[in-house]
Amino acid sequence: MTASDVFADNVKIYAKANGIMLADIETGSGVSVGYLSRIKKRHTFIALDNAIKISDFLQLPLETLLDPEFGTKVKRVTIQRRIQELEAEKAQLLSELGG
Repeated sequence: MTASDVFADNVKIYAKANGIMLADIETGSGVSVGYLSRIKKRHTFIALDNAIKISDFLQLPLETLLDPEFGTKVKRVTIQRRIQELEAEKAQLLSELGG
């Protein structure tokens, strides 16, 4: 897996976890969704200036988006967050049933 692959995967994972549409990244960074797709499909490599634009828009250090473990960490946090939400919903439902 190349650095470009890692970058594209991490951008998509982070965006999904935070409710950011790829179109928002395109609008905010000026880097097209098609460009990100071409990177992932290995048709091109990410240019440094575009990587910086995207990392600036996402307010993440470039090194973070190039970290092969970042996507896994984001997924783990997302799952933990969802478990907490479900536990809160369960507690609310049990409270309503008991009260």
